[in-house]
Amino acid sequence: MVPTSLKVLQPSVHPYEVDIATSLCSRQLASDPLNHCVPIYEVLKVPGDDDKDILVMPLLRDWREPEF
Repeated sequence: MVPTSLKVLQPSVHPYEVDIATSLCSRQLASDPLNHCVPIYEVLKVPGDDDKDILVMPLLRDWREPEF
């Protein structure tokens, strides 16, 4: 099981974020060594709320590290 993180987006506020994130994770661009974008595993729709999308991404680092 891979630890994941979730990011809730509002397409009405950020209309291109899902498209940009998923295109940067396309097979062609993800293999580019200069592409350091976090992979998007899946985009989920929130039932009953058309203005919310959830990006499922790998958890890169625990939020407590490094300590503040």
